[in-house]
Amino acid sequence: MKNLLTATTIFALSASTAAAQFISPTGTFGPKPPAITFGGTGIPGPVMSTTLGNGSLLVLGASQRFDNAPLTNNGAGTYFAAPGTDISSTPQLGWARWNFNFHISGQNAGQYNYRLFYDFNPAEGNTQDQASYGVVRLLNPLFNPQTNPSGVVQGSWNLGMGFLTAGNGLDVVPPSFSFSALTAGTYSFALVAYTQVGDRTNPFGTEVGRVAMNVNVVPEPASIVLMATGLIGTGLVVRRRRRTTAAAQG
Repeated sequence: MKNLLTATTIFALSASTAAAQFISPTGTFGPKPPAITFGGTGIPGPVMSTTLGNGSLLVLGASQRFDNAPLTNNGAGTYFAAPGTDISSTPQLGWARWNFNFHISGQNAGQYNYRLFYDFNPAEGNTQDQASYGVVRLLNPLFNPQTNPSGVVQGSWNLGMGFLTAGNGLDVVPPSFSFSALTAGTYSFALVAYTQVGDRTNPFGTEVGRVAMNVNVVPEPASIVLMATGLIGTGLVVRRRRRTTAAAQG
């Protein structure tokens, strides 16, 4: 019993003292190779990518959903998108105007397990602990050559998709926040590879590589102009009132 209590105490201490981990753009930014489709057709780049020690490729990217406005980027792993609900030719209520895209491939990709982290709380930007993100577990069986001859696991998803907001038990655990396509701020994503051998404190084993990116959702230029015009107009009204008051007092 004493040994059990000691082990339990050590586990609790190690869990409580684990260092917070934050997500910031990681990898190489560049054009999307034509062979990477994210499971669709015509999904554009550029992308963030990294190659693991065993030759496996991890890729993340962000793009407009169908014919919504294209995204821009800073050339270093941060994309810029407009807030608001999908207004494409096939709109989905509650979905964002942009998707996040991921890709895992390589002859030895099945040597690792993967976790895809996603964000519902853009207000905190890059100051949010990775442990509070939503997570999709992409496990070794997905790369079984008998069921997946291509050896590729990829997708183009939207934060408004039901399985990301509600979860499905073991493989998808949503964040504690709720998603709103109208909320501006910085959304972060990371695709992380882990060794398959773990222990009680780290069931996924050791991290062996990651790729990460930000999507900065900002008001559209027209909205910014209207906002600026409104502020200028307010300033003029206040100044005019001050002059009128000064004249009356004089």
